[in-house]
Amino acid sequence: QLNDPHALVTCTAERAVSRALGGNCSVPLAAHATWHQPDQIRLDAAWGDIHGKIPLIRSTQLLQLAPQTPPAIVLQQAEALGQQAASDLVAQGAQIAPATSA
Repeated sequence: QLNDPHALVTCTAERAVSRALGGNCSVPLAAHATWHQPDQIRLDAAWGDIHGKIPLIRSTQLLQLAPQTPPAIVLQQAEALGQQAASDLVAQGAQIAPATSA
């Protein structure tokens, strides 16, 4: 299958973390979303200080989907899940990377 709906949802959550924290090749940032049940997504995220002055910061978020949630709503919820994880990382001390010029 060329377009896997489950992969699209997990990728949406992961990319939301990266976008919110200014992820690029120089930012020690990780996000990994997985389906834990047919209706639950787990998102693990971590941020590291490039100078090593702040210990690794981690966040785990869960999204419980209602049965028969329309696909467009699931994607919106996955995006919000990623933003929530990023906000949690920032609340713990993660810093948003400055924008880089292309």
